[in-house]
Amino acid sequence: MESFGKFTSYYDKLSVILTKIMQENNYLNLSKAFVHWFFEQYLKLDEQAIGENIIDGDSDNGVDGIVYNENSKELILYQFKFPASKKNLGKQIDETTVLKLINGYNKLTATRKPIKANENFLTYRNMIKEQDIFS
Repeated sequence: MESFGKFTSYYDKLSVILTKIMQENNYLNLSKAFVHWFFEQYLKLDEQAIGENIIDGDSDNGVDGIVYNENSKELILYQFKFPASKKNLGKQIDETTVLKLINGYNKLTATRKPIKANENFLTYRNMIKEQDIFS
């Protein structure tokens, strides 16, 4: 655990922030609050865009967030994991999670509608059918 000393401090600070975001937005877990925090802090999205870009939840097909940049014609899919405890700071995202994200991308871009998909996922799926995506 000592090798993660500075990360432990970041984890503690971020946990407080994420707990507040989780409570304010009625999220069920810290990972969804982490998506919100990242979109707000790093992508500088406003509250409406954050709500529209978060896909995380039942039937998200492994995709926690989607951002489409109209200027660059770039579609970015996000998968977030926030460790449940400090002892998990050294863990990596497992292969199953990565494969679910790839599968989610495939379902997002497929011609057939996925059997299970939440409303936000389907909204993006319908939107990108009509968009040029270069990256």
